[in-house]
Amino acid sequence: MNWKTRPLVELAAGRVFVWLDDEVTGVDRRWVAEHHPGRALLRRVDPHHGLREADFTAVEEWLQS
Repeated sequence: MNWKTRPLVELAAGRVFVWLDDEVTGVDRRWVAEHHPGRALLRRVDPHHGLREADFTAVEEWLQS
């Protein structure tokens, strides 16, 4: 699990949040699903390309769902 996962969930305090990071893994997604009662989108960003249009589109679609 990423060292950021637990502090982000604590900071979110049950609120909806989006996390875009180049180190997000399935382990982080599972931990958040088990420990965070609110909605959360964890999306891995390619570290070589940074944020791309597809990332913004995915966030927008998730927020609208």
